[in-house]
Amino acid sequence: MSFVILKGIFGLLAFAAGAGILLWFFYYLIWPQAKEPSLKTAKIIASFCAFTALVYGTLQVEPSSLMALFFLFAPGFAVVLWLQQDAKRNKIGAVVDFGFFVLILWPILMPWYVFKTRGRAGWRLLLGLFALIISADIGWMIGAWGIYSIRYAFAWGIYGVRYVLWYTHI
Repeated sequence: MSFVILKGIFGLLAFAAGAGILLWFFYYLIWPQAKEPSLKTAKIIASFCAFTALVYGTLQVEPSSLMALFFLFAPGFAVVLWLQQDAKRNKIGAVVDFGFFVLILWPILMPWYVFKTRGRAGWRLLLGLFALIISADIGWMIGAWGIYSIRYAFAWGIYGVRYVLWYTHI
């Protein structure tokens, strides 16, 4: 076998192992402590992802592959677990694989579930759930655009000072 094929196989095995560890971490360590459906765990995970992505964006450093996967899947997975627990409490979606369906089709099933359980008042909850899911992206954008704005504000400030000094011949 060539080196490229071995590298691809080991990469897939590392990805599967990382995903398995991540799922085990959420399902057995973090989530069972929530006795009733509360978004506290999802908010903590989303806040961690947003803050860490903000630091990565501010430093303009690319995160490692495991952190990138964590940013991509952790907030959404936490929201799906909350939806699954809330569905059990409300006795909606009593299908055995409701959590899997929501994990795969969350852009369709999450609005359906929120409007079915909360009615028209579910808009705020739906926007909050979507904000939790994209929290890492929002954190990165704030960090990267913030440092970009500061850097170019200083650059234009220096340019302005130089122009004024040149124009007035000081």
